[in-house]
Amino acid sequence: WGHDNSTQKMVREVKRRIEEQTSLQCWFDVEGGINPGEDHMQKMEQGVSRCEVFVVFMSDKYVKSANCRREFARACEAGKYIIPVLVPVLFEPGQDSDRLESESGWKGDHRHADDWWKRVAVIEGSGGAVQEVKVDWRRLADFPKTFEIGAEWLEQQQQQDKAEGGLNISRLEKLVAAVQARVYRGGV
Repeated sequence: WGHDNSTQKMVREVKRRIEEQTSLQCWFDVEGGINPGEDHMQKMEQGVSRCEVFVVFMSDKYVKSANCRREFARACEAGKYIIPVLVPVLFEPGQDSDRLESESGWKGDHRHADDWWKRVAVIEGSGGAVQEVKVDWRRLADFPKTFEIGAEWLEQQQQQDKAEGGLNISRLEKLVAAVQARVYRGGV
């Protein structure tokens, strides 16, 4: 899941930080959310149904995955508050193989656009998405604030914070604060 399991590593770190810094419990399918022999779809639906906040780690591969599409559709059906995290692209174009590229992060331009999520149509149109699982991605327009987490983003943010004389708060800490704010105060 991601180049060298990079997305799983990132999600594990986010999960760990949220649980350490709040009284919240996170559900993550590959880390105790689903045990061998259990019904994957049922456990995923339970996990999504019970959550207060749905943090979605958006990558091109997420959009193409049948299970991820089902998970996102369930969150929308249940009216969950969604916090999108844009997974960084962790490969070098021209140096990594096409196979690695297909495992990479969110490749769309998103830094200055409220409609960053419209890239989903491009991904779906490329033929890689599982079309039998219909998803209304327009729901992402309700949540225009995105988070980017990754070593390069954290380093840039820290440099920017220092240059501006502001607090040195990492993007990960801002994500944890957003989750906590939504759960405890109903806003981000």
